[in-house]
Amino acid sequence: MPLIEKRRLARILMLAGLASAAAGQTYDFDNSANATLKGQYFVREVALLNLSATGGIGEAIGATGTATFDGAGNYTFSGQIADSASQTGTSSTTSSGTYAMAANGFLRIASFAGNGAIAYGGVGAVGPSAFTASATENPSPVFDLMVGIPIGSSVSNASLKGAYNAVYLNFPQAAVGQIRQAYMPLQADGAGGFGAVSAAGSATDDASLTTQAIPSVTYSLSGTTGTINFGAAASHQLIGGTQSFFVSADGNLLVGGSLDGYDLFLASPAISTVSQTAFQGFYYLGGLEADNTVWTSQTQSLPDAFYGSVNATGQGSYTSHLRLNSNGYSVEDLTSGWQSSIQGNGSFTPGDGDQYWLGANGQVVLAVGQGNFYSIVAGLHAVNYAPANPTADVFLNPLGIVNAASFAPATNPVAPQEMITLFGSNLSSGPAQASTFPLPTTLLTTRVLVNGVAAPLLTVSPTQITMLVPSAASPDFTAYAAFEVQGPACPVPAPAGSQCPTSKLVYMYTNYTAPGAFALAENGAGPAAAEQGAGYTVIGANNPAAPGGIPMLFLTGMGSVTPSLADGVSSSPTGQPWNLLNIYNESALDVYFDGYASPNIPFAGVVPGYAAGLYQIDAQIPCNVSSGDDYVDIQTPDAEAEQVTVNVAGACPSTVIILSSPTAMRKSSGRGRRAAAVRRGSAAPQQVRPVSR
Repeated sequence: MPLIEKRRLARILMLAGLASAAAGQTYDFDNSANATLKGQYFVREVALLNLSATGGIGEAIGATGTATFDGAGNYTFSGQIADSASQTGTSSTTSSGTYAMAANGFLRIASFAGNGAIAYGGVGAVGPSAFTASATENPSPVFDLMVGIPIGSSVSNASLKGAYNAVYLNFPQAAVGQIRQAYMPLQADGAGGFGAVSAAGSATDDASLTTQAIPSVTYSLSGTTGTINFGAAASHQLIGGTQSFFVSADGNLLVGGSLDGYDLFLASPAISTVSQTAFQGFYYLGGLEADNTVWTSQTQSLPDAFYGSVNATGQGSYTSHLRLNSNGYSVEDLTSGWQSSIQGNGSFTPGDGDQYWLGANGQVVLAVGQGNFYSIVAGLHAVNYAPANPTADVFLNPLGIVNAASFAPATNPVAPQEMITLFGSNLSSGPAQASTFPLPTTLLTTRVLVNGVAAPLLTVSPTQITMLVPSAASPDFTAYAAFEVQGPACPVPAPAGSQCPTSKLVYMYTNYTAPGAFALAENGAGPAAAEQGAGYTVIGANNPAAPGGIPMLFLTGMGSVTPSLADGVSSSPTGQPWNLLNIYNESALDVYFDGYASPNIPFAGVVPGYAAGLYQIDAQIPCNVSSGDDYVDIQTPDAEAEQVTVNVAGACPSTVIILSSPTAMRKSSGRGRRAAAVRRGSAAPQQVRPVSR
């Protein structure tokens, strides 16, 4: 009884503290940049609804038309709706909806498809202000992708000229058994012709259909209407017929689709100078997919949709976050690390099932699936944010709040007590570091408020802050976390309009967990910062882990612990009691090495003697793994991280029991936990707490 009373008291104090700190302040989706979306946009949305357990599409909707944004959070839509469940087929429609755009480009917008769903995504710099979004949070699952581009004031056939890369995904007759996809290089002549086109792709219903020669592709652009003709439509082809399409005001993005179908066509000018540095910076992503790799018996497909982002280094590596909505499974946040060199034609293939093409001098990235993995992805480079007054503003980069271990890009949510890093300028008057527990909430004169609650600080400098997210930033209390840096005093005299001594608010999503594993290179990728043995030696090529061994992994973003720890307070250095992970108050943690599930996790909790925010997981390496740098996959009920590796060599000792059915524990193709659930043989998705946005 005393323990129960103590836990109830802690929860009451937390609620009281949150109410006091946030009194008079409501933290909802940030709409401070609504004026960025204004005027006429050409929009295309494809939505799949009422999917069966095996992925069969109960209803498909295609929406094409013009959305007019008022710059104040409202739009009107006029266009065509094709609905496979409708008795009338394609119909003209006019409707209205709402939207909200945050200062960091985050977007929330009502679906154009008339299904009542709310989509989330981002607004890029290209277009200008083109957007992509997906309705991942709808209570009744919707699997969709929308793309919108601003319409130029003067558009004609001459608006298109030169080389383009195009990707295409189609769900003919709303049937997953007939999905087809294609990549096409296009050459526009500026007079209405693309000439002869060679398409390469795949079709679920015809394994031999991998290429298609189209003798002549034509287009017509005028005013606010445009069409592209791929020739007569037929069943034995990757693409055909006439589509409505348009080109963005800056010429960097083409969007289209059939008025009576459920397809999406995207294209962008081919990159003129190919280099690794062309793919660099922050991109908003949106995607619609159907993994038909299990379609051999034509009985199962795994559709999904996502919004998210990618942060590319310009050196052939990047980190991505996807808010992934998979058929039959709860929505999760998937963070991944990839390495892939840009090829001479501007393409790269990182191994996630897609092939990507850079466009518009690196401002656009488009992707289409390969083989039986059907996919289309739109990526739009974000605005490069900078302070208005560089010498005076306390500037918190709107896209500069990241997991301190994984550096997952900003669409990835923050979790209670997660260790995060903030980037900006003039964040403090100099460098400083915490030296004792509990961690201070002020270093020099710098503080960080999260929804009005002062956060524990580890280090501060003028350009970077490392801190812990307060426990109050939890989906139990709020779907959004508003960050505000209180930095150095304003210079005297200060430039007019200076943002000091307090930064502008930056809003982030919240989740119960947001796992990220620390890496030796301190960049969230490559060899993990893992140790083994009584001497706590670092694992690497010269000191590999062995199958059957139990390495210690160090992470952040694992959420609450039991017994609870107050923000910034250290756990017992002796480990009694050890603070164990409390993921939804249940043991719901999986660790995979080389795609095989760890058979034994003897400890998972706060590093003894440290604050919640730095976690340790001891997970046994299965005997089935291959030698070399094996990827480590951390899975919680609402998130997954697969970025770091552990070097493994040797064989299991005879004293270690080999799994009796290793293939059942093998990670299959596909994205996210849905593949894990299939490989574990689970007939039903794991139940997790929903996050309302």
